[in-house]
Amino acid sequence: MIQKDRNFLIEVAKKYYFDGCSQQEIAKYYNISRPSVSNILKQCKEEKIVEIRIQESESSLVRALGERLKNIPEVIGVACGSEKADAISGAINGGLVNSIVTDENTALRILSRS
Repeated sequence: MIQKDRNFLIEVAKKYYFDGCSQQEIAKYYNISRPSVSNILKQCKEEKIVEIRIQESESSLVRALGERLKNIPEVIGVACGSEKADAISGAINGGLVNSIVTDENTALRILSRS
């Protein structure tokens, strides 16, 4: 892999990620090959100069968590407060939890809906 000065790596990363330049444009600008640009961008990730983060929507995270919970044989939910009764009922009815630990008022509110 090409070992380059950290400032140069940062310059290349900014051109690619901030300025939207293609790898070919960067290669031409610095008079290097396009595969070299690709290797530099890879090095930027490896050296934590560039970190890519995907912002998932809350619903996709909840869905993914639900799928993972369904694969766990025994899931115990812990939630208190009558304002959480709908969420607790949803977790029970959706098969996401096997048992619930909650306060008496919340339990009575959940049971009154059944």
